[in-house]
Amino acid sequence: MKIWKALAAALGAAAAAALIPYKVEKDDETNVTTVKALAWTAVKSPNGEDGGTKVDVTFLPGLAPAAAEDGEPEEEEVEDESELYDDSVELADIIPAPSAKEPAEAPAAPEIDPA
Repeated sequence: MKIWKALAAALGAAAAAALIPYKVEKDDETNVTTVKALAWTAVKSPNGEDGGTKVDVTFLPGLAPAAAEDGEPEEEEVEDESELYDDSVELADIIPAPSAKEPAEAPAAPEIDPA
């Protein structure tokens, strides 16, 4: 029964560590406040549209993809997609063929004198 109490205490401590904020940053120039915890991040900023405030909450911020400055995910631009699907490249062009040199002869084994 003691193992269950210890396990419950450990899980409770882990849950508290994930939910309790460990860092609060405030930028006085832009009036943006960022609150960080292990499992979530909240950003409070002024909303330019109606003069109120905007709060963005992100859960598991370490697993979310990186976002661009404007909030849109970054996409890699490909100028010519035909390069991605080019079938003209052969495997022989990528992997060098083994050389056609003659194999070296192994040294002769020493003779053993039975006497």
